[in-house]
Amino acid sequence: MNDQTKVGFLILAALIAAMIVVVNLGDIRIEKGYEFYVLFDDLADLPARPMVKIAGVEVGRVTKVNL
Repeated sequence: MNDQTKVGFLILAALIAAMIVVVNLGDIRIEKGYEFYVLFDDLADLPARPMVKIAGVEVGRVTKVNL
């Protein structure tokens, strides 16, 4: 393997690592979907990552709860 091939692999690895960091830190979502914000009076019995259902069909999961 010559030096040019090694440099090429190094640059490719650096670009892939940079893309992973940008996606993770930038909160970029690759999946299609919608975000909904709902206000509840009491969430005492809410389990961790509960399913979201519309008309009995699972359409997603709760990802974050804020006070």
